[in-house]
Formats: sequence, C-alpha cells, structure tokens
Amino acid sequence: MAESLFFQPQSTDDGPVITWSGTSTITARDLEPTDGRVGGQALQRAMEFLVVVLADRPEYAREVYAKASAEGHSRRTLERAKDRLGVRSEHTRGFGLGTYWVWSLNESNQLSNELLARERAREAERQEVMLYEPSA
Repeated sequence: MAESLFFQPQSTDDGPVITWSGTSTITARDLEPTDGRVGGQALQRAMEFLVVVLADRPEYAREVYAKASAEGHSRRTLERAKDRLGVRSEHTRGFGLGTYWVWSLNESNQLSNELLARERAREAERQEVMLYEPSA
C-alpha cells in the first residue's frame, strides 16, 4: 500500500493548485466515518460478526442472516461486510425449497485473516481471564 500524502489547496493567479507537503501515517481507512454510517462502526461490527460466525465452518446464508438480525445488524450492512471480506457464497444445485446458499470465509482475503486473528486473540484473552483465580 502506498504512503498517504499531505496536501493543501492554494489559490494562485493562474487558478487553484495543490501543494504537496510530505507523508502521513493516516490512511484512508482511518478517515472513514465511525458514527454507525456505512464504512464506520456498523460495517466494522458486521465484519467482526461474520468472521466469528464463519470461523469454524461454512454456514447457511439464511442462518447467518437470522443470527445477524438477532444481533442488530441490517441485511445491507451484512452484505457490505460480506463483500469487503470476500466471503464465498455457493449455491447448491436443486429446485425450489431444496436449494440454498452457503457462506464461508475466504482464506486468501487479508482483511478476513486479520480480523479472524484479532478475534481469536480476544477469545484467548477472555479464556485467560476466566481461568485466572487470584490467590487468597
């Protein structure tokens, strides 16, 4: 990924120009809204939800939607999270009620792998805290 650059628009007699003034550690992702709008916390939470639900095995899409709804994720945000994570969606062959969609994590998606590693580290931390008993 390329470095982020600082710039400042300026007015000149010949019209507006951009003056570049070095690099920044801030990325475009850091600038995404975090107030629950698309790209913010709602999308992040939906991605984390999908990683947890699909971590161990593929799931029926209808089950994922039901679990997501129960946790307050909108269908559209869940679909955006699915796209961002590159979740695989496979349709079974069949007719009518005998056909369904199955979702699974894409092991080659870097974001999916990062979130999965983070969620597993959090779970290990929670287990550590639960197992810890202070001595009297």
